[in-house]
Amino acid sequence: MGEIFRKGVMERRKKLTDILIKWNVYENEESLNDLSLTELEREYKNLILESHPHDSVRSIRWKNNH
Repeated sequence: MGEIFRKGVMERRKKLTDILIKWNVYENEESLNDLSLTELEREYKNLILESHPHDSVRSIRWKNNH
């Protein structure tokens, strides 16, 4: 069970790191390595809160249910 949890945490860290670098919140991955998962989540939430609802960070995405 611990291995599954650890893998999930690492995947979430990687996803958040990629997003924060993509949107120029941070310049490189090394600057994010020292942050905990909680701190990365906080940075991501700040990015969402500060972005306009119609920009590419939180753009409306249509789902095709067919």
